[in-house]
Amino acid sequence: MKRCTQSVVFILVLVMSTFQTLGLSASDYPDIQPVEISVKDDIVEGEEINITVYIKNTGESFSQDFHVALLIDDDVVAIEKIHGGVRKSISRKVIFKYVFTPGRHYIRVISDYYDEVYEKDEYNNEMIKLVYVEEIKPDIAIERVEGIPDFLKDGDRVRVNITLQNLGHEIDRDFYIALKLGEAEEERLISENISLGESYTLSINLTVRGFGYEKIQVIADSRDNIDESNGSNNVWEKEIFIYRFLPWYNESFHYRFLVTTKETGKARLRLNFSELLDKLDISATFDVNSIRVVEYSKAGEIKNTSVNFYLENVTNDSCNLVWQSKENGYYMVYFDVLENGEKSNITLAFNESKNASIRDIFDPEGWRAHINYPENGSIFPENYSFATHLSSCAKIDSVVVDVFRDGIYIDNITLDSTDLINFTGNLSFDKEGNYTLRFLSSDKAGYTRENIIRVYVGRIDLRIDNIVLEDKFYKDVASPLDIKVISNIPVKNLSIGIEIELVYGNISFSNVYNLTLNDSIGIFTISFTPRFVGDATLNVRLYPPSEIDDRNWSNNFVSRNITIFELPDLSIMDVFIPRSIDEGSPLVVHILVENSGDEDIKAKVSLYISKITLS
Repeated sequence: MKRCTQSVVFILVLVMSTFQTLGLSASDYPDIQPVEISVKDDIVEGEEINITVYIKNTGESFSQDFHVALLIDDDVVAIEKIHGGVRKSISRKVIFKYVFTPGRHYIRVISDYYDEVYEKDEYNNEMIKLVYVEEIKPDIAIERVEGIPDFLKDGDRVRVNITLQNLGHEIDRDFYIALKLGEAEEERLISENISLGESYTLSINLTVRGFGYEKIQVIADSRDNIDESNGSNNVWEKEIFIYRFLPWYNESFHYRFLVTTKETGKARLRLNFSELLDKLDISATFDVNSIRVVEYSKAGEIKNTSVNFYLENVTNDSCNLVWQSKENGYYMVYFDVLENGEKSNITLAFNESKNASIRDIFDPEGWRAHINYPENGSIFPENYSFATHLSSCAKIDSVVVDVFRDGIYIDNITLDSTDLINFTGNLSFDKEGNYTLRFLSSDKAGYTRENIIRVYVGRIDLRIDNIVLEDKFYKDVASPLDIKVISNIPVKNLSIGIEIELVYGNISFSNVYNLTLNDSIGIFTISFTPRFVGDATLNVRLYPPSEIDDRNWSNNFVSRNITIFELPDLSIMDVFIPRSIDEGSPLVVHILVENSGDEDIKAKVSLYISKITLS
């Protein structure tokens, strides 16, 4: 909507003169004055504009330097020096640059700002022009995103640095930034004001989840809290690949690599046997008959184990693998070595006129082993024996467990297996300490996997280190209680119970909260609600799991004496106002407020006046 308001600025000049007899008449002197201030018609906030000023000499020519000043709303913002004076009846042009804030402003130009030129009229050196600057809406743009590689693994923790820039009016309200990647999403609240042209950087930590090609998105103002002039620059995207260890095709095969394709048709790939085995760090004989192609779904599940494929140009060290591909396909190429047992050739020729291009080829990987028991971070009593269990996704040759106590090697055992998939063995701990169990699993080709877990043997000592309470407690109002729990050893997913008990004389109320402690320190916030007014005792008790005998029960209990108050109760008893009020006269209103509570409080009384229109 175009603005039609007109404004007038009046300048009053008080002239005090002393007449002197001069040798020259007034017409013999220069007379410089601003005659025009030129700016564009539509000025918007934040835009750097040219302010063009024309200074004319209506008197005699002169060659002396002088200065021209630019003032915006009475503030001097620039001063330009004019060299060589101005000839008679000639104008000099001066260009200033300025960035306006929104609203009404007046531009004031003063020629001969320092009174360097003796003029016949010293009172025509100023000119003023009013301008209106349009306020623009905020415009949040994503300027830069850093910290995201092209390849990530499921479970990776990344720190993403995001830089925003406000290209519009100052942002003076809260808004959110969202980071989305695969199945993971994080959001951050931005509470700081961001001025026009200002950049703001924040970091978001994200645990990566998913598989396959995914778009990572950074979304500014993800909840649409800000009315923006341009929402098209609120999203930043990048495609990356998330890798996850997928289900194993067959326990008789030991190695594989992932290939992705773009189109439907005949996919072709040259295999270099030595290069594949070198990346696995094994010295063995490649079994060309062991090659298999297995299709996986976008979700990472096995989709087709009977993909048609055949081999071309087979040599001792390489061959061409050709298979029937689907659009945007995910394929695992399995292979093995003769040392792990010979395989049968199952290649099958097929007819396909179209060709499919390879999108990406990933490094080879071998089978994996998993420790099923014990869990990492387990706690056992002294003189305890148990059977450990490890399983592999492929048939392997051996598993050896090295045992360390407090960092010192003490023993090793070899696990037994009847199927070369599941391995078991007995472990005994006769002394207290922190134990490290290193499982070394190997196949017949010498490919080795290492799994490490840590367990504690002995009695655990859980204790309440500290509790933090509020300064005051009120009846029927929930109060937060921070409880710091410490364990003498790091634990993982240890189930504990915390009881909160309030005792009022002979009456008590209690509740037990089931919580989980990770590592050696945990801080838990629990709310409790007092039911009576007066003095009370707050008891906090810590309970370990039933199967654990705590070393020292005396530090599992903390007690505090507290006082519980009634909530304050303010009421407006009466309001006294005059029957009639004269316009423009002071209004005095008397308000009677009563506090029926037990304590002194500070309160704010607000008076609201509304206009009633009578029809």
